[in-house]
Amino acid sequence: MEVELISIGSELTSGKVVNTNASFMTGILENNGIKTLRITTIGDEKDFIVKALKECLPSTKAVIVTGGLGPTPDDITRNAVSCAFDRKLIRNLKAMEAMKKWYHKWGMEPEEIDFAQAYFPRGSKLLSNPIGVFGFYLEDMGRLYFFIPGVPQEMELLIKGKIIPLLKKRMPLKVVDFRTYKIFGLTESRIANKLKDLENNLKDIRFSYLPKFPEIHLVVSGEGENKKKVKINLDSVEKKIESILGNYIFSKKGLSIQEEVGRLLLKNNATVSIAESCTGGLVGHLLTEVPGSSQYFERGVIVYSNQAKNDILGISPEIIKEFGAVSKQTVEVMALNARIHANTTLGLALTGIAGPSGGTEKKPVGTVYTCLSDPEGIKTRKFLFPGNRKIIKELAAHTALDQVRRYFLK
Repeated sequence: MEVELISIGSELTSGKVVNTNASFMTGILENNGIKTLRITTIGDEKDFIVKALKECLPSTKAVIVTGGLGPTPDDITRNAVSCAFDRKLIRNLKAMEAMKKWYHKWGMEPEEIDFAQAYFPRGSKLLSNPIGVFGFYLEDMGRLYFFIPGVPQEMELLIKGKIIPLLKKRMPLKVVDFRTYKIFGLTESRIANKLKDLENNLKDIRFSYLPKFPEIHLVVSGEGENKKKVKINLDSVEKKIESILGNYIFSKKGLSIQEEVGRLLLKNNATVSIAESCTGGLVGHLLTEVPGSSQYFERGVIVYSNQAKNDILGISPEIIKEFGAVSKQTVEVMALNARIHANTTLGLALTGIAGPSGGTEKKPVGTVYTCLSDPEGIKTRKFLFPGNRKIIKELAAHTALDQVRRYFLK
């Protein structure tokens, strides 16, 4: 089934409010076998709303409209619907009584302006809403039109509890299933290029590439008449994707990279200590976002200045003077001493130039060294990250965590 979404509100077209409703609706609709063909955002302009309702795509089976159902003068969706479908607005007694009970519950009496919310186009049917304004729907020329509040909590309640069940009852829907692969270390274009031959030879399977900086999320969705067959198809594709992308996939279960690192540390009964310079504690922050991280994260130190590197980690001034604070030699001592001082399984260290100043011809802005130390040795990596200060710090932090993850994958 194919639907359209129309979001109404000048707060949306002005950019003062982000249209999170559309994102929620497209996701939950797709999970139920309902494809969104088009999303339209319109300000509080009656003529534009009327035009949008009249000019839906020919293949659209249903239209879901959010917003503009309140009692204030800028809530004009009802009037626009009345005009678009030539249906007079009629006061609904059931809605009035529900409104009175709702206001009385909060110790208030509804005023005449509030009862504007009890008017509905002739022939429409109510979508009861226990926490706010009633929605409604009607049928015109074989197409269903749903009108619901734009308040996110109310919208979610009516989409899940009313609209999707109605659509399923009225029209047969295909079975839809999907898998999400979280990927780090490859750009969106590199991933697509690696998967292009596979993608081109698939039927009833769709790939969606979603940048979630600094990660890429690959959503693979399958549809069909039979749930078991859809699952078998997705299982087959999953094996091929894993064969192509390998360890660039860090999670298939929705885990963040710090959650995956924590899982591996726990699984291997390992602990980690961290020494950070350019990231200023960002790696430690990410790790401690995970509940229970105290079981594997022993300590983190921020050795931002050269003096701190000497005082806290015992890095000799001679090393820094000869090779620089941003160097292979310095980061290796940072990782080694962080591990030894904390008596942990692993020591992780980062040093770099986040900019915008501080770079040189030999060490430009974006130069970052990471190092992982264990009882058997050290592994150092050098990177040149693009972007501004914030981007460089985030890339460095995620890269360091990914180095720990790959350590356990051998």
